[in-house]
Amino acid sequence: MVLGAILLADVPASLVVLHISRLRVERATLRAQAAQEPYRDTEWGTAYWREITRYSERWDPHVVYRVGEMRGRFINVEHGVRRTYKPPAVPGRPRRLIFFFGGSAAWGHGARDFETLPSWLARVGEEHGVSLEVRNYAESGWVNWQGIAYLLDKLAAGERPDTVIFLSGVNETLGARQWPEVRRPIWDAELYVSAMSEAVQQRSRPLLRAWTYYRNTSLIWSTLLPLPAYIAPSAQTSLEAVTRRVSSDYLSDKAMVEALGREFGFSTLFVWQPIVADKAELSAQERRYAGWLPPSPDTTPALSWWSLPRDLRATYEAVGHAVKSRGVVDLAGAFDGVSATAFIDWMHPSELGNEWIARALYERLPAARWPGQ
Repeated sequence: MVLGAILLADVPASLVVLHISRLRVERATLRAQAAQEPYRDTEWGTAYWREITRYSERWDPHVVYRVGEMRGRFINVEHGVRRTYKPPAVPGRPRRLIFFFGGSAAWGHGARDFETLPSWLARVGEEHGVSLEVRNYAESGWVNWQGIAYLLDKLAAGERPDTVIFLSGVNETLGARQWPEVRRPIWDAELYVSAMSEAVQQRSRPLLRAWTYYRNTSLIWSTLLPLPAYIAPSAQTSLEAVTRRVSSDYLSDKAMVEALGREFGFSTLFVWQPIVADKAELSAQERRYAGWLPPSPDTTPALSWWSLPRDLRATYEAVGHAVKSRGVVDLAGAFDGVSATAFIDWMHPSELGNEWIARALYERLPAARWPGQ
């Protein structure tokens, strides 16, 4: 009877504990994010990070997921596409259409709608008298192949851009941790395999689904007998092998989009995503993301994932060197002489960082191919 009472109370008690733990993590994360530049001591910083907690994905049969609808003070998403600054039309001058793809840095994690990288690119164009409509087709966590699938969908629907930009590299490199078990992985391949397995169980094996839910929810069972991972951990591979694999896949993605550009009449730019290690002069805040520096209070971030470990930096730079030697755009020089804070963690630029990257990127646009400017 005692055992039965324990088991009966296990799930609701576990749910309460998990909920409290999740709230504590969310509040600690929000406080840490709001305490950084550029949010600290502003009237909007804390409100921004509260708003972004409403971010949630919805299933998409072509690209796995896209963010759901959002309408807020800082973040607005309609039909999976984030609002972007659109300069007013200039009489007698054509508006040039740019499709912008990438992961969370391109989407604008940490930035307000009109301060994202796509918005800043449109604003820099406006400064130069060039009317750019930049559609933010990026998505947090996406890798190149998801952007390519979305591009195919837009081309099939009749949309015709002048230029297609992919700003990427971080998610492709992080995804390589699942190689060779997963070929061209998405950001969290384990999550979606798990979801599919649960869907099958719910449809055809409901008792097993109930037992799986109980084991996953119960603090007792999940501690004593945790479920194995759906995807086996990747075997240790050398830096050279990972570099060859990731760079080969990345260059194949680039060649695919370039072939589409020749067929549909648009120019293509693949841009290697700038990271905090590209800055020669780190601010005090950015030093906390420099996991390659000796450990100290000055190099320890509030959240561990903000820091770039030495081995991941080596992998990212090795892959970047390989692809940039084959025509991928290098924007590391965007921060030359910049000592101010340009990043909010090792991979996400601040709003000011977005401006600097956009200014460097604008110089690489094929404006010479755009008559009538």
